[in-house]
Amino acid sequence: MATKSPFTISVIAAFLAAGPFAAGATGDDKVRSLLATRPLDSSENRPDQGTGGPRLVKQPRAVPGELLVQFRMGASTQSKGEALLPIKGRSLEAIRLADARLALMAAGVPLVNRQGDLERVSLPDGVTFDEAIRLLKTHPDVEFAQPNWIYHTLSIPNDPRYAAGNLWGLYGPATTPSNAYGLNALAAWNAGFVGSRNVYVAVVDEGAQWNHPDLIDNVWTNPFEIAGDGIDNDGNGFVDDIHGWDFANNDNTVYDGPASGTTSTDKHGTHVSGTIGATGNNGIGSVGVCWQVSIISAKFILAGGGTGADMIRALDYITDLKTRHGLDIVATNNSYGGDPFGQAELEAIARSAQANILFIAAAGNDSANNDASPHYPSNYNTTALAGRGSWRPSRRAAS
Repeated sequence: MATKSPFTISVIAAFLAAGPFAAGATGDDKVRSLLATRPLDSSENRPDQGTGGPRLVKQPRAVPGELLVQFRMGASTQSKGEALLPIKGRSLEAIRLADARLALMAAGVPLVNRQGDLERVSLPDGVTFDEAIRLLKTHPDVEFAQPNWIYHTLSIPNDPRYAAGNLWGLYGPATTPSNAYGLNALAAWNAGFVGSRNVYVAVVDEGAQWNHPDLIDNVWTNPFEIAGDGIDNDGNGFVDDIHGWDFANNDNTVYDGPASGTTSTDKHGTHVSGTIGATGNNGIGSVGVCWQVSIISAKFILAGGGTGADMIRALDYITDLKTRHGLDIVATNNSYGGDPFGQAELEAIARSAQANILFIAAAGNDSANNDASPHYPSNYNTTALAGRGSWRPSRRAAS
C-alpha cells in the first residue's frame, strides 16, 4: 500500500535524503495568470456538507480553455482540422510530433504505441472541457483528449533546525545523531560509494542554480553544444542548451534567480538538486547523497506552477538526450504533484521508461493513503511496459 509521508521529496537513495540546501530563487507570473479552477463537469467549487461542517472541495486545476489532443498516427492536417471544427478549437502548437517518436524507434527505443501528433488546443469561451472532450472522442483520428493540467512543487521543510544544517535524512542508526529511518549514507561513503560524474540524473522541476558553489561541479554541461554561438549544434531542436532547458519560458536559462540566491525563484529545483548531488567533502555548505553526479535541469515549473504540456516536453527532452547522445541518464527526479490523471503525461513517462530511465516521483506531503486518494504523477503505473508492442497505459494506481 502506497502512503504519503509528511514531506517526501522523492524515493530513491539520492532523493530521499532531506537536507537543507539554500538556493536562489522567484518566479515568473506567466503560469500564475493561467491558473484557474475548472472542474471537468464544469461546476464550480462547492461546499461539502459532510461531517465536520461545510468545507470547500478542492477541484483539479487546469489551464483555462486548453486541451491536449492526441491524434492517431497518419492523421492528416485536414482530418485534424475536421476533428477540431465542432468545438471551434485552434491548434496552438505540437507538443510531440509523430516523426520525433519514429526517431526514438530508430535509436533503438521500442515503439510501444503508434501514436501521431500530440497538440495543445485552445477552446473558445463557453465551450466546457466535458463538451469538447465528448465531441473530440467521436472523431476516428482522435485517441484521447484531456485538460492541460497544472502541477506544483511539493513543500520543503523551512524550520530553523532544518535550515541550520541538520541533515537528518542522511543519518543512520549508528551515527550521531542517530536516525533509525535515515539512509545511513555514511556507511556507503566509507565504502567508497560517492557517485560518478559519468552518471546523469535529470531534475524535472523548477530550475537549478547551476553556479551555486555546492552545485557547479556537478551540473551537466552539454559537450555537444558550443555555448553562445546561437546554433543548435547537436540538432535536438534546442539552441545552446548548455545546462538543460527552461520549458516554461522556452529558453536556455535554467536559473532565473539572483546570484545571491536570496529569493524564492527556482529555490525548490535547487534544493532538490542539492539533495541529490551537492558536492561532498569540499569543506563548504551542504552535501548531497551523491558527492559526484551530473545533474541536468529540465525546468517546467514557475512560481504559479507548471503545465502538463511543459512537463511532457521536459521528459521527452531528457529521453531524447539519452537516445541521441548515449548519456547514462539513470533517472528523472519529479518532486511535484497534482490530483488529476493525465493520459498524455503517463505516456511521456512510459517513453522514458522504455529508454531505461527511472521515473522518481514524490508521493506527497499530506500523509494521505495514495491507494485511496491517488496522487499524480506518483500513482501512475507503467509496469505493463513489459508487454512492449501491444502495451496500452493503465490508470491503475501503482502498488
